[in-house]
Amino acid sequence: MGQLPNMLYLASIWVIPVVIAVTFHEAAHGFVARFLGDETAWKLGRVSLNPIKHIDPVGTILLPGFLLLLGSPFLFGYAKPVPVNFRALRNPRSGMVWVAAAGPAKGRHAANRVRRPLADPLRSKNASA
Repeated sequence: MGQLPNMLYLASIWVIPVVIAVTFHEAAHGFVARFLGDETAWKLGRVSLNPIKHIDPVGTILLPGFLLLLGSPFLFGYAKPVPVNFRALRNPRSGMVWVAAAGPAKGRHAANRVRRPLADPLRSKNASA
């Protein structure tokens, strides 16, 4: 396999899913904050499924890029956090928990949506054996 097709393959199985996951993760924080009474992120246009709105130049591009160039055995990065004013939530104490949990919960939801169609054929194959 040539260099370009290999790079395109790696981008399709790593970069695209990570960008989608990070976008949904950050948007989930903003959606839940708005639902619970804080409109900060909504008014700033940060509750969006547009990945460009969530890119942090250092954490999303430079840090993972340097780790790749250095041949690091792991990658790390981060996105721009969605601004949330916890005092604007109707119930700040429980609202903080729900807003914070929204991002990871969305990731888990997405993983289950992908896992289920992959696991069902295996489950039916093992059941008939």
